[in-house]
Amino acid sequence: MRTYRAGDNLVAGAHLPFPGIGHARSEGRGYAWVPVEYGPLRADR
Repeated sequence: MRTYRAGDNLVAGAHLPFPGIGHARSEGRGYAWVPVEYGPLRADR
């Protein structure tokens, strides 16, 4: 997990809660799942 965190990589998984893509961050003596921010695309941008 330390090697994974060193690269700040994204992880995607079919059995993770929506949106199913995110990264892990160090939290205490373990890790926490941080999903990517998700929102609708705006046509005016």
